[in-house]
Amino acid sequence: MQSDLDALLKKRWPSVRGRHLFPELPYPRWTEEEERGALEMKGKQISLSKEFVSEISSMLHPSDTLEALLDHAISHYLYCPWDLSTHLKLYAEAKKVLKDKHMAQRATDYFMDVVADTYCVSQRESGLPKLYRNLNRGIMDEAIHSLYQRIWGVDLGVEGYEDLARTLSRLPYLDRSRWKESVRRFAKAVKSILEMEERFGVSDKENPMGSHNVQQYSPQEIDKSLKELALDATNPEEFKDLIHDFEDELIEATQASTGAMGLGPGQELDADTLYYMKLAENYSLPIRKTPMEKSGFFAPMVVQMVSIGEEVGELSEMFKKINSFYQEYVETFLGRFTSMFEPIMLVFMGVIIGIMIVGMFLPIFQITQIGTGG
Repeated sequence: MQSDLDALLKKRWPSVRGRHLFPELPYPRWTEEEERGALEMKGKQISLSKEFVSEISSMLHPSDTLEALLDHAISHYLYCPWDLSTHLKLYAEAKKVLKDKHMAQRATDYFMDVVADTYCVSQRESGLPKLYRNLNRGIMDEAIHSLYQRIWGVDLGVEGYEDLARTLSRLPYLDRSRWKESVRRFAKAVKSILEMEERFGVSDKENPMGSHNVQQYSPQEIDKSLKELALDATNPEEFKDLIHDFEDELIEATQASTGAMGLGPGQELDADTLYYMKLAENYSLPIRKTPMEKSGFFAPMVVQMVSIGEEVGELSEMFKKINSFYQEYVETFLGRFTSMFEPIMLVFMGVIIGIMIVGMFLPIFQITQIGTGG
């Protein structure tokens, strides 16, 4: 089965990628982690669940399943991307309505899926309807697939939830400028479904298409998104409340790169400090680095001495020697300049005094000539 899936992925990936106009994504990989959903995406890397494809193969050919999963992942990357800034902004709007972290997370996950899948189905032929028709659905999945039936105009075998689907179908999912407003209306509409899941104890059921969490982002993506969130926040408290909801996840996600948020292992996340630090980074000026030998400011001797000092590990001592050399050079130059300047000053003063003497005696000489009738 493994070799068949590998061959199938190798065959289908170029065609799916071409259908989406060749996005810059690396070759997908398989994962055997059963607790995950059908797929996950970290950075640009798509990971597909062999377990999921195998389980659904009795109802849907693996080729169709694979193409649908790839369509779903690529559409997220292209249109409703798995970037932390968009994710947290939508989550914040959903939480304003639902007042609960877990429910806000689920509402945000499903909203992002509706946006990505609707974009994909509206732009090109996709296997997503085939996949959703054969999925093992939970309560929330039934409601969302009822929405898909209405806005996609396809039969997914869902009965019920017509009123909810009618309400949700009015939202402008493909209007990026209205996503914040749309996710609030979406959260308000699905609130009763999320509360039903809580009552029945199925709210922890994994989204079959995979959930969105902080751990799926790289430390570099997290750092970039935190800068954007700090810049967009109307006040520090807004940023602080959002970060506190994901404090543990952010620390865990950045443990591999201690410099990403200014945190080292075992350190706590101070939301106030983080806010001002990321806000300041938005206004930092880039520094262009130029090698000493190409800068034109340093003599070849200085460049060579610094290079030697770096090689032998005695850079500070080498700077002291450079300092001593230039102090002696300046003193020698000033001494020579002074010794040359003294005779020049004497000649200059002599000329000035000579002009003054001529100026004093010339009128007297002229008067004398006039008196003698000369």
